[in-house]
Amino acid sequence: MKEHMKMILGVYFIIVSLGLFLWIHFFSGDILVKHIIPVALGLIVSWFILIYAIMKRDEKQRNRKEEDKQ
Repeated sequence: MKEHMKMILGVYFIIVSLGLFLWIHFFSGDILVKHIIPVALGLIVSWFILIYAIMKRDEKQRNRKEEDKQ
């Protein structure tokens, strides 16, 4: 689970950093500064949703493995 989670979270960070870079590149940095609170809250919420989804997926896989053993 740890390796899988590290890989997905690494991809998340790359996507977020690329998105912020493109935002600053195509729009002005002032727009990002003006909207930093909603952007930060959105990123934090998506971070927790991603972690929750990973944990639920791993729990389902663990339950399937236990059912297959029985």
